[in-house]
Amino acid sequence: MSIAQPFQRDTSSLESASTELWRRKPGTAILFDNASHKSSAQSVSRRAKELLQTLADTGWHPRRIDAHGTGMEQALATLRESDADLILGFGGDGTVAACAEIAVDRDLPLLPIPGGTMNLTAKDLGVWDARSDLVDLSMLGTEHVVDVASVNGRMFLHSLATGLVPAIGRQREAFRSRRGIAGRCAAIADAARIALTLERQLIELRTGSLSARAKSLSIVVSNNRLVRHHDVDFSRASVDAGELGLYVSTHRGPIGRYQLMQSLLTGQLELDRKFHEASAHQVSLHAEDESIAVSVDGEILTMRTPLVVTQRHRALRVIVPASHTGATS
Repeated sequence: MSIAQPFQRDTSSLESASTELWRRKPGTAILFDNASHKSSAQSVSRRAKELLQTLADTGWHPRRIDAHGTGMEQALATLRESDADLILGFGGDGTVAACAEIAVDRDLPLLPIPGGTMNLTAKDLGVWDARSDLVDLSMLGTEHVVDVASVNGRMFLHSLATGLVPAIGRQREAFRSRRGIAGRCAAIADAARIALTLERQLIELRTGSLSARAKSLSIVVSNNRLVRHHDVDFSRASVDAGELGLYVSTHRGPIGRYQLMQSLLTGQLELDRKFHEASAHQVSLHAEDESIAVSVDGEILTMRTPLVVTQRHRALRVIVPASHTGATS
């Protein structure tokens, strides 16, 4: 398997159930629909219907839980109490992570269906195709186990970030509403203004027996380390290596802030020398403020400090393409 061409990885160490999803006895498949309406509600509805029909054609008993209709909290409660044998998380990274928490608790397999903005987890698992909005379910069927991480008890699958990322993320909906070249230029200008005016946070980092204090514009903690490659954005070398990646921004001055914004927008943290990086099994972030803004798999939250980040090794069962280019190793 590979991360993204031309990398090739040794797959001999992977703990795989090698289960052909569509050949085993089908059960109840729950499509948890919280897909972004960034294109149109009609398009999202069409994709959901096609997914449900594909499941029915392969012998499964499909049901749909529409988070748009009931609200996210109620929809997740319904999913937790359902008779699911398989969960399909249709949405962005935050939605997939919320479904993953239930899948881990109930020991159910999860199939992430990309329906958000970044779809970072789906990319790493090889179930996202930039050329098509719809996943070919007939190509899926191998079950793997991957790592999950959590911050103060909230599960995430890809990464969390402090500082500039949540500051810009809070303006996400306003940026999305900007249309045309002029609108996009205005959105970039607004992001640059935020980057230039954001104050650095004094953070104390603790990883095991090590401790360090730093003033930083942004700190990123990833569930397994990111890839060092020009053509890969925010992708990870592995999703089951059992380590957290830690990236601390040391950018200063207007040029440094612009460089930071570019690195975060393109996902090239490993190539930015102004990011100090390390790996750890547990990370705690202590701040002067009682609570700080945090982006957790794209969801912007206000969380009490300290932020305690932990990882559970190979705790989540996921369904991926039988022959894929994801980051499972």
